Amino acid sequence: MELSRSTNKLEIQLQKEREETTKKVIDKIQECLGVNLYEAAKSEDPIITFNNHCLFLLDKFEDVLYYSLETSNIDIKTFQREALVSFILGVTRNKSNVEFLKELFMKRGIIQDYKEENGTVIMSTVLGTITFKKASEVIDEKTEDFVKNNTDIMSACHESALFLLKRNPNYFAVTSFARKNLNGRYLHSFILDGDYVLDLTGNLYMNKDDYYRLYGIEEIRNVNYEGFLKDNEKCKDLDESGTMFPVLRNAMYFYYSEKYTK
Repeated sequence: MELSRSTNKLEIQLQKEREETTKKVIDKIQECLGVNLYEAAKSEDPIITFNNHCLFLLDKFEDVLYYSLETSNIDIKTFQREALVSFILGVTRNKSNVEFLKELFMKRGIIQDYKEENGTVIMSTVLGTITFKKASEVIDEKTEDFVKNNTDIMSACHESALFLLKRNPNYFAVTSFARKNLNGRYLHSFILDGDYVLDLTGNLYMNKDDYYRLYGIEEIRNVNYEGFLKDNEKCKDLDESGTMFPVLRNAMYFYYSEKYTK
C-alpha cells in the first residue's frame, strides 16, 4: 500500500472538486451581474476569487449570491455555516475585520445575538446557539511555545494533534474529512478533550457537537495515545515517502483498508 501517493492523489482530487464547485457559483454570479470577478480579484483561482468577493456580495447583492448558490445546488445554510466558521476564526485569531463581520452577519440574520462571558463567546445563530473560547485560554505554557514556534500553525493540524496527544493521556486525536469551500471535503485533525474540541490551528476550544456541526466532521480515526502507538505498529513502514505526519498516515491506512475491503 503506497499511503503517501494515495493520500496525495486524494487531496488533489478533493481540491479539484472544491474548485469546480466554487467555479459554478462564480459563473452564475458573473452571469447575473455582468462582471468579471476573477479580474476584480486579480486571480484565476475560483476559491480565492469567491472568498475575496463573498462578503461584499452578501452585503450588497444578497439575492444574487443566494440565487447563484441555489441554482448551483449549494444549500444556503452551507454558505451560512461556513460564514460562521470564518467569523469564529476571526474572533479566535484576533482579525481586524471581526466587528464588520459581526455587523454584517447580524444584518443578514446569520447571527441574531452575540455576547461574551468570562472569555466564552455565546452566539445565537441561524444554526442555533454556538459557544466557544480561544484555545490560548486553556492551554499550558509548553503548548503556547509550540504554537509560537510554529510559523505555519494555521495549517499544522496533524502535527499539532500529535503534539497534544503525547502530552495528555485523556486526549483523543481525530483525523477526519471536514468541510469548507461550499461543502467541499478536506483532511483535518484535531483533539477531543472530553466533550470539547481543542484545535490549535484555529486557536479554538469549542463544544464537540457545535464543532462537528460547523465543520461537517466525518471521522476517519479517533484514538488516544495508547491507540496511536498500536496503530503505529501497523502503519509505520507503509509511508513510502517517509514524509507523512504519523497521525494522518495511520488514519489513512485504516481509511484505505476499509475502502478496499468493501
